[in-house]
Amino acid sequence: MNLWKRKYLLTGVMAVAAALTLEGCVSPAQKKEKAARALQEKYQERFEITAFRDSGIFNDYYTVKAYSVEHPDLLFEASVNNEGDGISDAYVTKRVCERLSEQVSRNLGELQNDYYVFTQAMLEGTVLTDPEVSMQDYLADGPNKFTIYLCMDENGADVKNITTAMLNMMKDISGIRGSVAIYLADSETLAWIEEYVISHDDTEEDFFERTDPAYIGSIQFEDGKLPVSEVELKEMVGDRL
Repeated sequence: MNLWKRKYLLTGVMAVAAALTLEGCVSPAQKKEKAARALQEKYQERFEITAFRDSGIFNDYYTVKAYSVEHPDLLFEASVNNEGDGISDAYVTKRVCERLSEQVSRNLGELQNDYYVFTQAMLEGTVLTDPEVSMQDYLADGPNKFTIYLCMDENGADVKNITTAMLNMMKDISGIRGSVAIYLADSETLAWIEEYVISHDDTEEDFFERTDPAYIGSIQFEDGKLPVSEVELKEMVGDRL
């Protein structure tokens, strides 16, 4: 090996060693603090960091799980560069989904059995930084699809009543498309679903394994219009009720 190659190799090794040393000087606790500050500067809210995951020495970012102190039930993931001055996250989308769930829940007022509604977006990333953004302005940033999870207690459930309630569930909601995933569960599973959604930023395989016996099917909707009939729901429910 000639002298120039040796010098080049030595320089590369020293650069990697320096990077490792500098990276090692920043503790996970410090990175969490950086992430919390970056989120606060971005949204003018206070955030708590619940989890940290490093992406390796050759990546210039790390990920955290966080929630806003004002909205503790909305856990989300954020990617932060190592300097702490650049961040991408799902907070705005989580807030949009929360408001959609709340409106759907209000529209289901005629439903006589207990139920829980939550919503997930197919694409969570957005450049928008206003958590109060309207659905119209949110969708103007880019198309998206939503899955609305309608989780109902099978105790006291009635197909006719469910049909009547679901025909009203998309009232005053327009411009969105996606599907409604329908679950009929016992009270214990229904409580587990709510706790799971609060404590996770996404539905993982363990969610679907636990709730599979309760899942009865999905109905697609377009522009806020949900085509549902009592006959279709009876076929989905089968002999469950």
